[in-house]
Amino acid sequence: MVNEQLRREIKKKFKTDMEMAEKMGWTKQKLSKTILGQRCPKVSDINAMSNALEIPVETVISFFIQ
Repeated sequence: MVNEQLRREIKKKFKTDMEMAEKMGWTKQKLSKTILGQRCPKVSDINAMSNALEIPVETVISFFIQ
């Protein structure tokens, strides 16, 4: 499972996961699988998350490196 810090960052910025998914042009399912570590994010996914959350790319990467 992906670091709980990612979940906290999402909750700071968005009311729901669906809201974040829509901002990134993703389905809720894609976002959920990424958050749960069921799919490995691509570089473009990391960039989209960084932009949506307004945090550095390096921070997003740190959520996936355990």
